Amino acid sequence: MIMSDVASKLKTIVAVLLMFTFLTGLIPIIAGIAYKKSKEFNTSTVQVQEYAYNVYKATLEVIEQTDGLVLIKKDDEKRKVEAKKGDLRAKITVNVLGEGATELVVKADAGKDNDADKELSLRIVKRVCEQIGVKYEVIEE
Repeated sequence: MIMSDVASKLKTIVAVLLMFTFLTGLIPIIAGIAYKKSKEFNTSTVQVQEYAYNVYKATLEVIEQTDGLVLIKKDDEKRKVEAKKGDLRAKITVNVLGEGATELVVKADAGKDNDADKELSLRIVKRVCEQIGVKYEVIEE
């Protein structure tokens, strides 16, 4: 009986320590960026444990800080942005999934000139993840 109480308390302590570790970021959570290529558009999507406001703010900062990327229009209320790089356009949407959970979707022209153009959507999502401190891995579809 005493051993069962000790084991129960030990399980509770371990659970609390694990929760604390994840919440404080001592063990990083890795987000998977889904990257889908097509002839006309490339789409990159990531779900992160971050508030939509912060992801939207980081998206605007990435556009502002990236050479050649220009903001065309934005809708702060709907958290939608359109940007362009040369002739290529990217439509960016930040969706609320739940309390502190957000989805970032970037649909960009595929481009035809070089690999850098072809991966505009992926580069935007990677930069936003880096801006908000989220580790990621790319999963191509």
